[in-house]
Amino acid sequence: MGNNNTVKKKLELKYNFIGMDQYGSTYLIKKYPRKELLERLDRKHANKMHIDSRDGTSRHIGYVIAELWIEVLRLSPAFS
Repeated sequence: MGNNNTVKKKLELKYNFIGMDQYGSTYLIKKYPRKELLERLDRKHANKMHIDSRDGTSRHIGYVIAELWIEVLRLSPAFS
């Protein structure tokens, strides 16, 4: 039979992030979320969007661009 190597090989992703706005539209992002979203939406300015956690700290979760609230999530690479 073939070689049953148990070492998992990391697969490279074509897109590293995904953005989702309040209407459910998605934006696949390769490397630089802010830059790529601004280019795609043909805008020059983005405000950071934060969320408050239970312990009182805030976390940056996305951007507000052209009245769209876009939450950005990092995609995890798959293993084969």
